[in-house]
Amino acid sequence: MPIKPNPWKPKEFFPIRDACLHNLDHISVDIPLHVLTVVTGVAGSGKSTLIRDVFARQYADQVVLVDQSPVTATGRSAPVTFLGFFDEIRKVLAKENGVDASLFSFNSKV
Repeated sequence: MPIKPNPWKPKEFFPIRDACLHNLDHISVDIPLHVLTVVTGVAGSGKSTLIRDVFARQYADQVVLVDQSPVTATGRSAPVTFLGFFDEIRKVLAKENGVDASLFSFNSKV
């Protein structure tokens, strides 16, 4: 797949300044808004600390954090359910198939 020659440039950011926690040593970064952002690095470099412990706490009222941790104790739970997307997905699937939306639930009786 070719790389888009003129990608969209974010204009707004969530700034993090001088983050010092665990392996983070005075880290400053701007997390862009309205784009999918990926944080990478070697094991132990502070990715989880930066995002979960610094970023998510600093902007708790403005972001939804989805990470690799389990959503709940049951294997039937998925992030899409808790973010509210699954209800809309069920409605679309039900409409396209002419059936009740409850058929697309993990708790369906059918």
